[in-house]
Amino acid sequence: MLSDLGSPRLKLLLVHEMGIPPKRNIVEADALRLETAMKREGYDITRVGAPPQAEIFVETSGSVRLGSGATLDLAGFDGALLCVPPSVLWRAAYERLLIDRGVFVYQDFETARAASDKLRSLAVFNANDISTPRTLGFYFDRPVPAADLQHFLATIDARPYVVKKSYGWSGHFVRFPQNTAEAESLIWDWHRENVAQAKGGVLTQEFIESGEMRKCDYRVHTVVGRDGAGNLEPKIAAAFLRVALPGQLMTNLSYGAERRRMALDFEEGERFYVGKHGLTPKEYRAQVDAGDISILPEPIAALALRTAAAFGLGYLGQDIIVRRSDDRPFVLEVNPTTGAKAMLEGEEGFDIYRRWAASFARTVAYEKARSGHSK
Repeated sequence: MLSDLGSPRLKLLLVHEMGIPPKRNIVEADALRLETAMKREGYDITRVGAPPQAEIFVETSGSVRLGSGATLDLAGFDGALLCVPPSVLWRAAYERLLIDRGVFVYQDFETARAASDKLRSLAVFNANDISTPRTLGFYFDRPVPAADLQHFLATIDARPYVVKKSYGWSGHFVRFPQNTAEAESLIWDWHRENVAQAKGGVLTQEFIESGEMRKCDYRVHTVVGRDGAGNLEPKIAAAFLRVALPGQLMTNLSYGAERRRMALDFEEGERFYVGKHGLTPKEYRAQVDAGDISILPEPIAALALRTAAAFGLGYLGQDIIVRRSDDRPFVLEVNPTTGAKAMLEGEEGFDIYRRWAASFARTVAYEKARSGHSK
């Protein structure tokens, strides 16, 4: 086991998609904040970006130029993190070049693709016995028989139904049909759209009743790296309770939902509220007891850690809901980016990126030591 994963002087590469204003481009904003966090923590980090349609040029020297960006000698890096959606054309090729030149890639293409596509995520949930609402889904080129869909809808008692496209984000392409006829009509309409675009799929999901007065769920930010022995090391970087507006079913912050910070445990909350925000230990405990400061429930934390480990190395944002009738938690979906509203400017947001950066660096340090490769 390595005694100090931070001891090797690592040269790290951060690659991201660019070309859209950062306030709208979530992955570029993630990269900018990761770079800031890593520099504040003293890491040697180089950031490069390229637009989605960029081409990759391999120079005669063996160096690589991405789009119109600077030429890089990839062999000079120990590890790379790609803040690039798997749908971007050059991502897979660039990752292959990195690997061929001995650069370790943290959160590889397949992991990112599984986290980006709700149907692929569902396969990971099922393979690892992750609690998720009952779901039926299919891709545009593999539709289920109409009779199978009708049977599935008939077995769900709760209303409304939840219908999603496999590639939606921030609440886009999520609808709540109130009856079977509406659900079937929407599903087949979206299926025809997907066929016309030759991409994506549709999912139908059981609706989970949550909060007493207003619908709510949890957004849990997790990172997975490797410890000194090489074991997967899932950690929770931050967590928030999201409460929908009265009468609304969407808990996305883009729909006006309220976000409340959750302490990860009593000790983490004490460090945050006492150490950084001036409460006395007595005041902190009193606010916890009164419910003014919330601590992430252990069953939700345990489910989030299991889910993160199932997907493997990298960052994962998880939407987790608790069923009101029996307090059972379910993972609704996962995402490989933080989400625009999660990119906080203050200490809370920095913690997400700091822990993500540390997980990345520890993993690269382990891989470098394991391979015995000195660059």
